[in-house]
Amino acid sequence: MLEIYPIFGFRILRYYIAKNIIMDSTFKLIFRNLVFKQCILISGIGTRTVMQDYGIHDSSLNKELEWFIICDGIGGVPHGDVAAKTTVETLNNYLKNSLQKEEQLRDKSFFEKGIQTVTQEFSNLIECNSEYNQMGCTLCVLIITKTKAYIYWAGDTRLYFFRNNKCFWDTIPHNFSFDLFKKGILTMEEARISETNYITASINGYADKIRYDTNIISLKPGDRILICTDGIWGLFDHNDLINVFSKKSLSDIQAYVEPYLLEYGADNYYGYIIDF
Repeated sequence: MLEIYPIFGFRILRYYIAKNIIMDSTFKLIFRNLVFKQCILISGIGTRTVMQDYGIHDSSLNKELEWFIICDGIGGVPHGDVAAKTTVETLNNYLKNSLQKEEQLRDKSFFEKGIQTVTQEFSNLIECNSEYNQMGCTLCVLIITKTKAYIYWAGDTRLYFFRNNKCFWDTIPHNFSFDLFKKGILTMEEARISETNYITASINGYADKIRYDTNIISLKPGDRILICTDGIWGLFDHNDLINVFSKKSLSDIQAYVEPYLLEYGADNYYGYIIDF
């Protein structure tokens, strides 16, 4: 059984081909039958008193599909931690119980049903406790097969897809400042540091429709993916992020980024770096 994190600090997950397992630095069994080489989990509370960033890695029962889910509780309203944890757990259970074949992902209604399952769980919680009625969280989901990456995101938890040491593709946040960036009003760097970044789309129990986007990318050997909350990507301008996360080895990333986040990371942070 896989854990719902947070786990503070770095954990390097290594692929032991002989045993076909992933083990962390304490040699605890974590994953089986992975389609990627290795992965780093980055997680920390920053200077906050509550951890509102949550994530999980899991796989289908037949081990043909793997996925990563990350959520970041919305600040400024109470119970962001409950929203993030509820979304991660509920969506993971939906995928675990329903997803068996890649063909299912080609049907747009499949993920939509997962979102509906989450919002229904929010409604159930709100019915029991009205204090939950404004809670929400951002979301990014990566589902991988042996050849493709299926990406779903709502809000400003992001995914960067690196190929040949360059940013091949990345998600654009659903928030006010990046909407201005898409209209040409702000530059990307202005959008990143804008004070309106907190006005973001979210998974919640009160909206008539949840705003999210999707993409599908074919995987190649040597590809790398970073999936993370704004506690990580928000600390780097775009070019610096590419230089750090696409060009360095995982061990070098650990050596550089861990002390950097510990020193400058005021917000919660959570992310996976995945090598193929």
